[in-house]
Amino acid sequence: MTDRLLNSKELRLILGGMAPSTMYRHIASEPGFPQPIKIGHLTRFRDSDLQNYIELSAEIAGSK
Repeated sequence: MTDRLLNSKELRLILGGMAPSTMYRHIASEPGFPQPIKIGHLTRFRDSDLQNYIELSAEIAGSK
């Protein structure tokens, strides 16, 4: 099965509508945040990486 690829706008909307600058800051410094994939001049994110990040964030939030 192939992984769905999301563009940055889709990624940001799924994560609550974060600003592009916040997304890029998370890419650079947030452990586990989905890393971009370059396909030619396009930037995409793996849906599975996003789902893993959401699950990890929920586990961390639940343990506090």
